[in-house]
Amino acid sequence: MRLLLDEMIPPVVVEKLREAGHDVLSVQERGTRSSGDPAQLEDASRMGRAIVTYNIDDFVGLVTEYAETGRSHYGVILVSQYSIRQGDRGTLIRALTGLCERFNSDGALVDQCIYLESV
Repeated sequence: MRLLLDEMIPPVVVEKLREAGHDVLSVQERGTRSSGDPAQLEDASRMGRAIVTYNIDDFVGLVTEYAETGRSHYGVILVSQYSIRQGDRGTLIRALTGLCERFNSDGALVDQCIYLESV
């Protein structure tokens, strides 16, 4: 699975996931940090990547809009502050590593929206 991490996720997470052999990009690297959420989801979809975000409210709305209009995306992975605090990088890295290992093929989360659980 290929991931795009949004601006709320620190660069060290990208670094550690890459060290573990996962295909990960960040919006900072893409130069799209200031783009809105609709543009981020479109960018991830064009690249065949699932997007990882803490921005649950906006992305649930976008996923609903995509489903209602018949548009496809490569997956939205929602991270809740209640399950993995934004500053808890170790738990986030472990949870994303586990997710990448479980869904290890490209497109494994096409048109799915899931909540990331702590490990």
